[in-house]
Amino acid sequence: MSPEQFRGKATLATDIYGLGTTLLFLLTKKCPAELPQHHLNINFRPYLKANNYFVDWLEQCILPNCNQRFFNASIALAALQGKMLLRI
Repeated sequence: MSPEQFRGKATLATDIYGLGTTLLFLLTKKCPAELPQHHLNINFRPYLKANNYFVDWLEQCILPNCNQRFFNASIALAALQGKMLLRI
């Protein structure tokens, strides 16, 4: 669950967090809560072997601050397709 959803303030970016954590679970075979965290940032990189761009994209999906995540699915898809720059 994203930090803002836990506080009862879900946004469109909340769904992006859910997508990111679902992908993280599928790719690492570990529940995101089982992975190390630092200030709510999930440290998943040592557990995932994938293209660096995709890993950076995934990291932006699960940033704890919803204002730093992709705003919605269209923006996340455009970034994944390389049509826009990642913030990370």
